Amino acid sequence: MEIEEILSQLGFTEYESRVYKTLFFFVSATAREIAKETGIPNTRVYAALEKLAKIGAISMIPGKPVRYRIIPPDVGLLSIVEERKKQTKKLEDEIKELGLQFKDKEPTPRKLLVFQGYDITKKITFDEIKNAKTQLLRLMRFGQIDEKIFEEMEKAILRGVEIKILGPARKEREHVISQYYKIGCKIRLLKEAKLFLFKKLISDGKVFLLEVYGNTWNENLLLKIIDEPTVKIAKKEFELLWKEATPYSPKRINKIF
Repeated sequence: MEIEEILSQLGFTEYESRVYKTLFFFVSATAREIAKETGIPNTRVYAALEKLAKIGAISMIPGKPVRYRIIPPDVGLLSIVEERKKQTKKLEDEIKELGLQFKDKEPTPRKLLVFQGYDITKKITFDEIKNAKTQLLRLMRFGQIDEKIFEEMEKAILRGVEIKILGPARKEREHVISQYYKIGCKIRLLKEAKLFLFKKLISDGKVFLLEVYGNTWNENLLLKIIDEPTVKIAKKEFELLWKEATPYSPKRINKIF
């Protein structure tokens, strides 16, 4: 690396670099000699010499006139590098502190989100199934199958996600129930249950979706809850109903219905 590039990376100005290079080759010189050699105005030479002396790159030799010489680069210039390292470390610490202050000001994630409309409620349900890692708990009434969500449930099972479905024992919907059973869902049926006015989905014990049916699909209301105590309560309620419900199996159809 050439001396000009080294000085540039150390932050030397053009005049400071030219003055330093002159002293590098002259070993020592007066300000007037430097000005004559470089063509830099005297005032600018003195300013550059003062700055170089201040940062420890050169030293002054008392006398009339005062002479200047460079401090060996492996001492003088390296001291500048070390000082830069300290400044960089200090700046790094200040940036980290700034980051902590920013995090303190970040808005707290909302624990309850409300959505309405068929498309958005379907998308949120689909995303939760797609992102599930261990378990999905569903309370539903075995209505018409949504092919896209059904396929995503099948993919979830193939990657090891346990899916438990609770629903009413409706003989006229047995063909729907059997479809979920065939892809590997664990199904239990509630014999005395009336048709639910809502659907529930609990994902990995962290997210609770409560979908309330409207008069039309587009009037469906979906609550997405990520409040840990509320999700725990919803999961506990599901588990209690699961214990009371009858396991579904094609071999036990007559006993169930």
